[in-house]
Amino acid sequence: MPVDLFEVKDPYNYFGRPDVLLHLAWRDGFIHNSPAHIDDLPKHYSFLKKMMEAGISQVAVMGTMHEIGFYEGSIDSGTPCSPETPYGISKNALRQLVALTAAQKKIT
Repeated sequence: MPVDLFEVKDPYNYFGRPDVLLHLAWRDGFIHNSPAHIDDLPKHYSFLKKMMEAGISQVAVMGTMHEIGFYEGSIDSGTPCSPETPYGISKNALRQLVALTAAQKKIT
């Protein structure tokens, strides 16, 4: 039965105390200017933060080219982000928030 993961109070235990979380979910991903990206950002962060505070040991948030924005040439982890759509802006903000929280909690 499908569950709204944003509504789960204790997702870490609900999902069986996983070791690793791979976050790929994003509503309206192909509608880059959808207001849902900005609306859902706090929900995604709240879910991931609950998982990190509960004790998960590893978190990965999948990125896309949209966090980088328009850029010519090869990209790597040092390429500056300059997103140009609500989708890219939201995904970049989520990446930054998760990195900050993960560093504070010593999560890889």
